[in-house]
Amino acid sequence: MRWSDLFKKATAAILGAVLLVSLLAGCMAANGLSEDYAGEETASVEDTVSDRDGVLAPETTPDGEDITAAPVYTPPALIGGGGVHPGYILGNGAGGVEPDQELTLAQAAVMLYRILAAPGPERAAFSDVSPNAWYADAIGYLAAIDVLDASAWNIEPNRAVTRGEFFAMITYLLAGRAFEAPDITFPDVPAEHRYAREIAYAVSRGWIRGDDHGNIMPDKTLTRAEAVTVINRLIGAEPDRAYMKNLFFSPFSDLFATHWAYYDIMEAAVAHTHASAEGGPWTAADVESLKKPEGFYFTGLDYYYIGADGMPLRNAFQGGLYFGADGLYTSGDAVIDGYVKDTLRGIITPSMTPMEKLRAAYVYTRDSFTYLRRHYYEMGDTSWAVQEATTMFSTKRGNCYCFSSVFYFLARQLGFDAMLISGKVNNRNPVPHAWVEIAENGEMIMYDAELEMAERKKGHMQYNFFHMAYDETPWRYWR
Repeated sequence: MRWSDLFKKATAAILGAVLLVSLLAGCMAANGLSEDYAGEETASVEDTVSDRDGVLAPETTPDGEDITAAPVYTPPALIGGGGVHPGYILGNGAGGVEPDQELTLAQAAVMLYRILAAPGPERAAFSDVSPNAWYADAIGYLAAIDVLDASAWNIEPNRAVTRGEFFAMITYLLAGRAFEAPDITFPDVPAEHRYAREIAYAVSRGWIRGDDHGNIMPDKTLTRAEAVTVINRLIGAEPDRAYMKNLFFSPFSDLFATHWAYYDIMEAAVAHTHASAEGGPWTAADVESLKKPEGFYFTGLDYYYIGADGMPLRNAFQGGLYFGADGLYTSGDAVIDGYVKDTLRGIITPSMTPMEKLRAAYVYTRDSFTYLRRHYYEMGDTSWAVQEATTMFSTKRGNCYCFSSVFYFLARQLGFDAMLISGKVNNRNPVPHAWVEIAENGEMIMYDAELEMAERKKGHMQYNFFHMAYDETPWRYWR
């Protein structure tokens, strides 16, 4: 065959191939497939959508139209609408609220569940959460809406919650999981920390705050009081201190006005209404729920007295004990109150009975001071109590008047209506002396720490002047 014929055939073949390709491309375009994908596998969504902060970013068309946008998270409605704030903490069932105890996961879930205006019916199940548990609905619902991790078999409801974990819970509740974390750093929260993003978001919203040095302490456990202060910020609940001071008292046996979170806890515990939907002063509160039976109530080293009207005594006496403007017992002297509380803090425990506490105060008085001859007073004169107690606390030295005044103030801080006695002692030739007595079942019982101290120094260990009836004393006491 001639070269000219071969060239013609080759040219025809090439033109035919080009025409075939053009026809195939036209068919592919007619069927909606981009020619860029001809001869390749179709890319998956994961290959075409970037992963931003662990959430798939929306896919867009060349002109910017969003074609795979994820649903926008809608946070649940919270209580407090219209300025009406129902209580969301109830206490432990034994009269206390345990403000300084570690917060458990169950407790955290219940607190968050109770601030929801209308929680839905969804529930997740866990092997270690009984359907009848008091926290079952709270944990089940929060897991169902992805505030808690619902993928776990066990959730350990009674374990303590860390600060970081709780901050993450409130972030997931109010912002979902696809939130934009601000560029905020903290000295003690490394970028790789499990909850670094959640903490940054919560801080940016004003829900949480660091300490004076900017530390968040993410791995430290959270207390119930700390959780309450955070939740109050979430729902815009601002305690009305003036209202609380004037009208009612703590419903909890272990919470008093001296606690740093007292007003926040009362805000969370007492149903009330604010002057406006945005908050402001309280206009009403469920005071009746706070009333207690008449009697003494102790909280730590402080105590108060609830009168017949269900309200605490203020600026008034109950027997010989005086209760100040804040409702707390006071000796009337702030310096003495400070000495007394500092002393009791080191010698008593909550588990002691009242009489065990009184005994501890007596032994402390007997064994902690050195005798020093000082002033003597006329029979019946007790105006020296504050002066002699201050001398003894500050110098650790004194006579019977000093010993007696110290025990007197310790006993009264423990709730005993003790009385100071300035009299004389001895069978013959009685000498000036001071001691303490407390009424018990209509009988006056005496306590003489100084005389017992003196006899023990002589080696007379058989003498015991704690809780003695007057007809049992080895010497006559002249009152």
